[in-house]
Amino acid sequence: MIRGSRKRMMIFKKNKIVLFFLLIASSAFAQQDLYLTLNNNRARPVALGGAYSSIEDNIVSATYNPASLNLYQREKSFRVTFFFNPITPTILFSEEGKTQNNQDYESDNRRYLKNAATLIKSIVFTAKFLDLGFIFNEQLINRNELQTQQVFFKNSDLFSNCYHTVIARIKLADRVSIGASANMYLKKNTVETERFYGFNYGILVKPSPKLNVGITYHYFPKTFSDARMELERLADQTINAGISYFPFKNSTLAVDLRNLTEEKGKSTFEAHFGFEQRLFSLIAFRAGFFNERPSNHPMVSAGIGLIDSNLLFSKENQFSQPDFMLNYTFAQKKESGQVYNWHLISVVLRF
Repeated sequence: MIRGSRKRMMIFKKNKIVLFFLLIASSAFAQQDLYLTLNNNRARPVALGGAYSSIEDNIVSATYNPASLNLYQREKSFRVTFFFNPITPTILFSEEGKTQNNQDYESDNRRYLKNAATLIKSIVFTAKFLDLGFIFNEQLINRNELQTQQVFFKNSDLFSNCYHTVIARIKLADRVSIGASANMYLKKNTVETERFYGFNYGILVKPSPKLNVGITYHYFPKTFSDARMELERLADQTINAGISYFPFKNSTLAVDLRNLTEEKGKSTFEAHFGFEQRLFSLIAFRAGFFNERPSNHPMVSAGIGLIDSNLLFSKENQFSQPDFMLNYTFAQKKESGQVYNWHLISVVLRF
């Protein structure tokens, strides 16, 4: 009996030890989900690991390299293109009841107007050699704000955590474009919503139909220099270079070399890699990777795009590149014993 009880005690102690180490292991890989799904336009770039400095696209690429803004296959004297996001105003209006009892909130008419205005994501004026675009209410990647959000679609105080952009792109030749953009960032502090201003510059060269080369320079406000460091890894006052190669008609390989020059010494060289494979005009599969420096925090990403809007338009009104209307990205990053799972959704329709 005594021998049996000792044996059971030894087994119990061993189980406690095993349970102890299992608890340590589970805590070492604690996970948290973060959702960037409200008026977000960056699902595709993040899916490609942020390797987007050389990829020609619509308003999506313009926030990375303003010289890459290129819409239509066929040139016309003048066009106006609207991009709509139906998700954001729907969410904002559905949450109206949560703010009606707040006496310090804006007047009803002004609030309804602001909510309705989020339907328009962007407007682009296109001439033969010039594109002029406006992007509204692009949601900032504010981890502290997003950590309180536990669902895909929720109003995380969008109007106090966003930025607006105006972009100008000039086509110098068939294979050379230059561009510049100005950004106004809105960030909420404990007292009020602050405004900051920044600028981006870029050049895009296409040496061959299968190869793009892009160079960008980003200037962020001094008091908000990390405005786009989370996930996007765009550092203040640094030059970035990108190369994208198209081995086949529906395939894209992209590499970005970040922080080639660093005036402030707060960033180090990073390489970002991305891949996309499109199946006809119905779906696109994406993947990306980069290792955050100098902290050595790796981030892997994967995503899909659904339904190219070019299917809905005649040839003369089709975009030069695929324009998937629904995009989802999952990105995972390990940092300080915590695993962060990022979910990004972009829904944009053009007219």
